[in-house]
Amino acid sequence: PDLLHEEISPWQVLTALCSAIFDGEVNGAIAFVMFGGFALCLPLVDMLLLLFAACGLHGGFAGSLLGKVMAVSRVLRKLSMLDVAITGIAVVVLALQSFREKGVILSLRWGWLALLGAVLCHYSMAFLVSCAHRHSPIEARPAAPDPEVQV
Repeated sequence: PDLLHEEISPWQVLTALCSAIFDGEVNGAIAFVMFGGFALCLPLVDMLLLLFAACGLHGGFAGSLLGKVMAVSRVLRKLSMLDVAITGIAVVVLALQSFREKGVILSLRWGWLALLGAVLCHYSMAFLVSCAHRHSPIEARPAAPDPEVQV
């Protein structure tokens, strides 16, 4: 019955998946990459890129580097799966409500809301930085020399 009263954090999940990998389970490796990489690390890296872009925009830089950072951020945002993970957690917990009669009680706790808040912050920051980048003035480029003017 101690096992039935567990609260599991994402870090405990990753630790358990690491031990499964060391036991030779290929599914554990796939789950580690999907959850640890796509659901946890990619949104973090994307937020760091968005922070870099926001600081660059605030500093008045609107060059090609920020354009590349925003392009990489867009790709990472498409690959990140934190929103998919929290939706999957909610679906599994709600689908297993029928097991309450048999004594198996699953519930969403505050950590799920924290992950949901992280997703909302991620999308909000991406929207705001993308809008700021779109409306930023293009960095002044040096004029091309006039071929008729000789110095």
